Amino acid sequence: MDLSEKMLGHGISHPDLTRFIVILSFIVSVTIVTILATGGPAAQIMPQLYFFPVLYACYHYPHRGLWIAGICAVSYELVAIAFTYPAAMMSAVAIIQSVLFICVGAVVAHISGENERLRKRDDAGNELRRGVISTVAHELRTPLQPIMGYLNLLLEDTGGFGIAGETKTILNRCLKCVERERQIINQMLEFSVLESGKIRLDYSVFSVPELVTSIISTGGYASQAEITIDLPQNLTFDADAVKIGTVIDSMLTNAVAYSNPPRRIGIAYVSKDNDRCDRLAISDNGVGIAGEQLDAIFEPFQLADSGMLSRKYERIGLSLAIARKFIRLHGGTITVESTVNKGTTFTIHIPKVRVQEGSLHET
Repeated sequence: MDLSEKMLGHGISHPDLTRFIVILSFIVSVTIVTILATGGPAAQIMPQLYFFPVLYACYHYPHRGLWIAGICAVSYELVAIAFTYPAAMMSAVAIIQSVLFICVGAVVAHISGENERLRKRDDAGNELRRGVISTVAHELRTPLQPIMGYLNLLLEDTGGFGIAGETKTILNRCLKCVERERQIINQMLEFSVLESGKIRLDYSVFSVPELVTSIISTGGYASQAEITIDLPQNLTFDADAVKIGTVIDSMLTNAVAYSNPPRRIGIAYVSKDNDRCDRLAISDNGVGIAGEQLDAIFEPFQLADSGMLSRKYERIGLSLAIARKFIRLHGGTITVESTVNKGTTFTIHIPKVRVQEGSLHET
């Protein structure tokens, strides 16, 4: 079994091994070139350059890195005593330098180990949260199905069931409430799947004006607000049409929910020909968001002034978190500008060139 196989057996991947060898070779090359270029004694240069491979090894492989630090220290000591530091006093300096290698390696290995421990703890916490959200959502959705079924059955044949007047109005309100709860539960399930990283994009080239018009028509937004659309008729995106549609729908829902009549919503294409991204801006004349809360609104279960808004608008703060994750899967982002009591503008940034899957690091 060669060195590569042994290291792979200890959990070191080919990319890690290759990277380490490249960096170590680079350090050796720099050392030789520096000695030749400066004409300085190796004793003054080698000890300092030795730190680079030691630090790298200890950071990426905490326990194995200490062994590498020890090997570097011993090899440095042997070379120093045999060739570089023949005098007894200089040998003592070499010994101190060797001990320093191991000390530095131990500190870096400890820091790296702590970082890994915290990362694993965060991963475990996130996995637990996803599991709880998914379980709760499924448990909540189960009783809603028969409730919706019976309500629809009653409302489809009000005459046959002897339903009229105030009773019909109450049943319609109940159905709307159940539908709203179902949408919230579906958001919770969708968010848990997004958190697990199991969502994949289905790219296609689609017409943005047609998508926007369809969303406005299906959602009935035109009857709730005055909507101005400023989009080139030939505008197309190369993206996942369903995911982008969900994002736009969330933005319009928020624009309507957090505005008071007369509501005015604008949808505009604000990108230039030489921009890397297509930009779609959705603005409203709503309540606005305070500057210190702009980042928090994209966090799950967060609302600007959540205590008041969650009660008034009956929201749980997942739509924007889901929207941002969908856009990040495309390699884009969502920015927001807002003035309290004047309105908010959300801008969706979608790369014009499709991002290769696997090149993203979604957080």
